[in-house]
Parts: sequence; structure tokens; C-alpha cells
Amino acid sequence: MPMISSISPNNPAETGPRCRDIIYKGDPRVETYKRDAVMAGDPDAVVRPRDMQEVIEVVKWCNGNGTPLTVCGARTSMTGSSVAEGGILLATDRFNKIIDIGEKEGRGYAIVEPAVIAKDFQRIVEEKGLHYPVAPTSCDNAFVGGTVATNATGEDFYKYGPTRSFVREVSFIKADGTTGTFSRGSSAPPAAIKGHGGYFLEGFEIDRLIGSEGTLAVITRIVFDLLPKIPKIFVMLVPFPSHIEALSFIDETNKNNYRPRAIEYIDTFAISLMKTCDACPKFTDDIKACLYIKDESFDGPLEPIIEKWFELISKALEKYPHLLEQTIIAVTDKEKENLHALRHQIPQVISETNEKIEKAGGGKVSGDWWVPKDKMLVTMKKTYEEALPLNIDFTMYGHLGDGHPHTTYLCRTSEEKAKVKELVKLQSRRAAELGGGVAGEHGIGKIKHDLLKIQYPSDVIAKMKELKQKFDPKWILGRGNILDL
Repeated sequence: MPMISSISPNNPAETGPRCRDIIYKGDPRVETYKRDAVMAGDPDAVVRPRDMQEVIEVVKWCNGNGTPLTVCGARTSMTGSSVAEGGILLATDRFNKIIDIGEKEGRGYAIVEPAVIAKDFQRIVEEKGLHYPVAPTSCDNAFVGGTVATNATGEDFYKYGPTRSFVREVSFIKADGTTGTFSRGSSAPPAAIKGHGGYFLEGFEIDRLIGSEGTLAVITRIVFDLLPKIPKIFVMLVPFPSHIEALSFIDETNKNNYRPRAIEYIDTFAISLMKTCDACPKFTDDIKACLYIKDESFDGPLEPIIEKWFELISKALEKYPHLLEQTIIAVTDKEKENLHALRHQIPQVISETNEKIEKAGGGKVSGDWWVPKDKMLVTMKKTYEEALPLNIDFTMYGHLGDGHPHTTYLCRTSEEKAKVKELVKLQSRRAAELGGGVAGEHGIGKIKHDLLKIQYPSDVIAKMKELKQKFDPKWILGRGNILDL
């Protein structure tokens, strides 16, 4: 049986799949495709199909030769799921067409190929008078196919749920090269919940593919549901004198059962990262946390909603009038872009720092766990108590409205990494015991297999393996993602 390492530019027709654009190992262009946001791989070859028939040929060849095939989009994954540790890496870059956008029976829809960039997709949809609200942190670069493969969320999950809530139909190529389409028809998607990692065994057949991290099939076309109107949106950046007071404000908001579009938490270390952005205002030193609040109106003016929020914030900051004066309200596109840049400066600086400390054997260790909203406050207090004695730079920011912090530790050495990984595992186990999950939005990928056993009993994992076996009997697709071979 020929191995992929036997492919060379001298005899591709004899040893490799039929594809007009193959980058062979040793070609410097392969470097572009080697890593995602957290890990590096080493594919034996990168194929860049020009049409779907070439994709089918590549899939068939890999299946016939037992060669691992990893599908990658923009490589923004946080778990190594788009990284190939050998075998073929299939780059979907060329499949970037928006086939149709329209309305049918009072529902907006879009038919797209998987390599459309998420941010561009949102913009083009709005040019048609419709709206797609799912925006993961990496939306400026991420492909929509990747957001389906990971069931991505983002700050707007608080009101609108995950990608799954807006996927109506998925077309795909199975491991044996056969094609198919799964649709939920006119049925509603499952209830919007944070992710747990692994396969979604409930709902419809389409729900098996959403969040499957490239392990069941190659996604070739997606039909998204769209909102029929474009909302007017504003964003607020609200400073607080302590972590507890900011988190308590979130807790009270959740108890009142009011759901803005987003409510995000930014702690002290995250604020220091924000300050590296040119757009960051000159905050006073006594600001220890901020909340990033986004709300909207589809029909009426924004002013009454802004006034309602300002009243709530004024009450919370009654003892700190100078902090109330530093609250920022963004209404214009430019103002909102500035606050968006601040919020997204945090993961950007973390990624840059990670590249530096990796060279010394360190690196970032992140948690993706979440807890039910009513368990958020007590869990965060405990998490800070565990992190502070480590003497390691760390931040906890993100989707605390949903009980979902991005816990990130910047470890200087391999010893610190090992210690923190055990802590994150402990925190993930606690989250699962409280009724939450170990993988809220990033999936399991290649680096979090141990968390799957924390989330699920052995019989559920056995069902996941049966599903994998049904779709991909030779386990060639996304090898190393979610399940051990």
C-alpha cells in the first residue's frame, strides 16, 4: 500500500491523488498550512482542489490507500483540529463562492461554499437587507465552513445561540467519495446550548456533522438561515472597581432574565492587553474590570434601551461616579469598530505572546469550560482563588454572561504548562459536575481528548465511535480530532 510520503513532483500521477495543485513536503509554501492558533503539524502534502470533482478524487484516493486526510480552512482553530500530523492536508481556499442570498416563505437564506470568510459573509448579507448574527472572535479570518465544523459561537451567542441554530442544510463528501445532503427541512434546530465537545447525538442527521471537526465528512455547501431585518446596534464599555462587582452585575442581569445581544467580561490582565491598542482610552488605574455590553433594536430607536442600561449601570456604580464618567457608549459604525478592536486586541496579544514563550518551552494553556449561569459567580471566585497563587500571568475574559470564561494561562516553562494543564482539567471536571461543559465553543481537536472522558460516560463515547465508524470506516478523516484511533 503506497504511503503519502512516496508522493513526489516527479511521479505524482503514479503515487498521489489526481489534483492539479499539490504542494509537496519540502516546498516552503507548505509552511503556510502547518499550524493553527495553538499547534504546528507536518503534512506530507497539501492539496488545493480547483473543483469538487478533484475533492472527490482526493478523498477516494486517501480512502483507498488508508492515508489520513485533514480538511483545513483558515486555520483559526484553537485545538489543532485543522492541523495535519502527516498525511494529506486538503485546503478549501478556492471554494469561496456565495451561490445565492434571498428570502423564501418569510425566512432569509444564503447558500454558500465553505471558504467564504465569516466577516465578508455578514457584510454581503447585510447589503441584501438581511442579517447573520453569529460572529466568532476570529470572524475576520475564519471560513464559514470552519464555523460549521466547530459549531462556533462568539460574543452574540448570549442572545442568538451557536452556528447550529442557523444551519438549515449541509452538503458533503463522505470518506468513500460518495456525496450527500442533510437538511432539517422546515423543522426548528435544537435548543441553543453551549457546546460539550464530541458529536451531537440528538436532533437530526445534519446535527451530527455540525461540530464534528472534519471527522465525518468534507463539507462542500451550506444553507444558512438569516434574520429578515438588520438591527440597530450599540455597544458599551463599562469600567468597574473590582472583578467581583463586574461579575455581580452580570449575575444580576441574568437573574432579571433580560438578554442583551452580548455581555462580555474583561479582567485586569485583559485590560492591560487592551491598552496596547491605539484605540484604547486612558482609563484610570483603579479600573480593575470592564464589561462589554451589546444590545439592539429592530424596530424602535436605540435611545430608550441605552437609557435603561445607563440607569442600571449608574446604580451599580453609585459609589464610583468617576468610573461612570469613563463609560463609553458606541453608536456610530466607527465608534463600534473601535470598541470591537479593543475587545479583539486581547486574543491577538495572547497569540503573539504565545509564539514568544513557546520558544522557551512554555506556551499558553486555555480552558474552554462553562457552567450554568446561576453557578457563574461562585465558580469564578473559586477559579481566581486557584489561579492567583500560581505566580503565572493569566486572564479570564469573554462570555461570562453565559458562564463561559476564556481562562488563559501564559506559562513560561514546560513545568508550568504541565501544572496548569492539571488545573484546567480539574476546573473542567468541576464545570461538568455543575451541569456545564468542557468545550464551550472550540471543540476537542487533537489536544483535549482527555476532556471527553470527563464530559461523557463510556457508553456515550462508544456511541460516538460507532458514528465515526459508520461515516468513516477507515478513520482517515480528521485523524486525531475528537477521538483516539
